Amino acid sequence: MPIRGGAAASQAKGEARQLLKRTETDETSRKDCPTQASIRMGNSERPYLSVVVASRNDGYTGNMLRRLQVFVESVVAQVERFRLSSELILVDWNPPPDKELWEAIRWPATLRACTIRVITVPPRLHDQFPLASSLPILVHRARNVGIRRARGLFVLPTSQDILLSDEIAEWIGRRELDPSKMYRVARRDVPENALDYDSHEERLAYCREHVRVVHERIPSHRISRLPDLFTNAAGDFTMLSRDMYFNLRGIPEEREFHSMHFDSIFCFMAHAAGALEHELMDPLRIYHVDHGTPSWRPATSWLARVAARVPPSLRRSRRVSSLLKRIARPRSMMDRQHVPHLDCSTKAGRAQYEALIRRVVLKPEAFRYNDVDWGMGKYSLEERVLGPAPLKAIP
Repeated sequence: MPIRGGAAASQAKGEARQLLKRTETDETSRKDCPTQASIRMGNSERPYLSVVVASRNDGYTGNMLRRLQVFVESVVAQVERFRLSSELILVDWNPPPDKELWEAIRWPATLRACTIRVITVPPRLHDQFPLASSLPILVHRARNVGIRRARGLFVLPTSQDILLSDEIAEWIGRRELDPSKMYRVARRDVPENALDYDSHEERLAYCREHVRVVHERIPSHRISRLPDLFTNAAGDFTMLSRDMYFNLRGIPEEREFHSMHFDSIFCFMAHAAGALEHELMDPLRIYHVDHGTPSWRPATSWLARVAARVPPSLRRSRRVSSLLKRIARPRSMMDRQHVPHLDCSTKAGRAQYEALIRRVVLKPEAFRYNDVDWGMGKYSLEERVLGPAPLKAIP
């Protein structure tokens, strides 16, 4: 039984812990197959949109908890304002001891249009997956946990540092989405100062006036004789029908590689499965709140910073220049931790990337990257729920 809207948030948490805690077991398989994976429900019982976010309470991106708090407040304010029947699914992946997100977030006291669901993947399950020893959160696997359990007609996986404009929230609220479309939008980067505003309206006004970079279609990877899809910053907004996500078996999960660039590959997967790209234009926007150097971006080493102080006349020496390039090469966090990833800045990395995409697009029925247990489909995971809608499914 879910907590009904209108209860105080603190009371809702306590009741939810007692009434809605579902024991997570890894011994019991639901034996889902691709055709059975989708939860079929009457449209009147289903939310129109499922928003999925993966996170954990360890500060793995700067000021993470504040970002997530702002994200939750913003999404709830918008779906309630535009009366958009929806659910916000937060996947708490590999939570540190005594730092579960359910306890850390201030939840809204009243929910009418939105149900909040917090699904927990415990450390012992995280430890079973490839790359778990190097990465505290496997973002694509975590998002797929939410996508697989989503009830909405449409699903939007995104990040906690994303803010939707009111215009795009209102547009989705019209309920005119086409299940044959893949909806994309240019991401706009804004300073971290956006988090300083408690008012939703003031925060979005700040974002509108302080856009630093617009991630438009133009820098997207181009591959000869393949369609020019809008893959730039695809991981922050790729909205599809739930049925299409299930047909694709979710987004590519971390297996042999880190998830970097796999959101771009997913766009080609969706295209190969028949989804038609639809780019949303201004004033429909999403804003990305800056969080410093991402894990995939090379950072200048201390040696390179020292080398920059070498007198220019000496640096021009071919021998010195060659030596500095070899020993002071900028390295990303993933390089330093030896996490395998597709590095499209190198010839070999780009070749791997293009080979994966060509296989997805050109080989019949090759658009599914994951197996039938995608999204931890064989596990029953602990879930806590806040809001007005019942968790009722018809198998």
